[in-house]
Amino acid sequence: MSGSDPADERKRSGFSTKSIGHFLPPALSRVVRFSRSAGAPILFWRLCRFYRKSQADCIDCSGDTDIGTCQKGIVSGIVVYRTRLKSPPITFPLSADMIRYFLLIIIAGTVAVPVFAQSPLDRRFRDAAQRVFPSLITIESRVMKTIDGSTGGKQRSVEETGIGFAITCNGKACVITNNHVVAEADPKSIRLTLHDRRFLNVERIIGNEEFDIAVLDVESAARQYLIPAPLGESDQVEIADFVLALGSPFGLKESVSFGIISAKNRRSIPSGNHQMPLQSFFQTDASINPGNSGGPLVSADGKVIGIITAIASGGGTSEGVAFAIPMKNALRIAAQLAQNGVVTRPYLGVELDPGFGLEAHVAAGIDRLIGAKIQSVQPNSPAAAAGLRIGDILLKFDGTEIEDNLHLIQLIALAEEGESPEMVVQRDRTLFQARPRLTLQISR
Repeated sequence: MSGSDPADERKRSGFSTKSIGHFLPPALSRVVRFSRSAGAPILFWRLCRFYRKSQADCIDCSGDTDIGTCQKGIVSGIVVYRTRLKSPPITFPLSADMIRYFLLIIIAGTVAVPVFAQSPLDRRFRDAAQRVFPSLITIESRVMKTIDGSTGGKQRSVEETGIGFAITCNGKACVITNNHVVAEADPKSIRLTLHDRRFLNVERIIGNEEFDIAVLDVESAARQYLIPAPLGESDQVEIADFVLALGSPFGLKESVSFGIISAKNRRSIPSGNHQMPLQSFFQTDASINPGNSGGPLVSADGKVIGIITAIASGGGTSEGVAFAIPMKNALRIAAQLAQNGVVTRPYLGVELDPGFGLEAHVAAGIDRLIGAKIQSVQPNSPAAAAGLRIGDILLKFDGTEIEDNLHLIQLIALAEEGESPEMVVQRDRTLFQARPRLTLQISR
């Protein structure tokens, strides 16, 4: 057998190497050998890892050289090759089932996915972050802080870092962030650092505490450097959607964390030192820490859907419960701040009963904990003009079922200027509709 010619062996084998080579890189087909000498094929298996070379490179040494010692090999995976002819052969019968088995192993070895291959989801998140990074802006400021916590304690200037991003406000570029990020800062002390490490100064801060939104104006000549972020439809966001949180946690600039939308329409979330009953929030489990406030919450498509605002944590660090203001709400507030310097919100003119609980629902014949009960009506208010009275139970606001007092307050606050929403009201167990025309009042 040792004197046989490799080409003759292929002709006598009855099994074509071409049929195997069809599934393999071209050079590998030349190193697969079968022989029926003495009634048995000669096969040898070994793991090897070589550079890809041409078919001609390997045929020169494959006749009587162990391919495992050859530097002209070709693939990464399981290679079938003829062993050194002077070595004792390992023989066994070659059946059709065995051939199919070997083919499956060979094919699996040649089409294996690389260890470091990226999934489409990996690429999608990477691209999403890259779309928003150019709009990201680091906000550094100096504020006066009491250092011993006591009344009349010593104060010193402390540097704080927050985050914001560029948007378009009434046709011009500006920076949006949370009000609590810049509320205590002197505009002259604020320095904005753009994605390209360019520095800009702030000309004016316009903020609103109730909605926790602030707009930073820069000089007209500097607006050309602001790149407005791509914005998404926050109304289309659903629970369990993937999101990215961009920011500078603990001063670590341009950091990204990953999570999902855990819930929607969260209300009365604390931000800074106060509650925000007028806002509706997304809840996310993305890792949020100090330095993320004011940063963008980004969809998997690379569009900003919210402004990261608060975390639920006893220690001020991430515990998997964070909140973001939906972008639709934030844009409406930002537009008013940029144009008028103040925020106006619709006004109904009623005071709601905080004790409208289970027993009151049962007494009113309402079998679910929904609605808000009017405790007083202000004279000459939209509610009075629409005929609403003390004791009326408001069940729906413009088609949306009212869950509780806070929900109604939020629905009114986020309504459009001059809107006349259709309200479903229950009075003495009788339903009727009212259409109060909401007037505006200035928000703090």
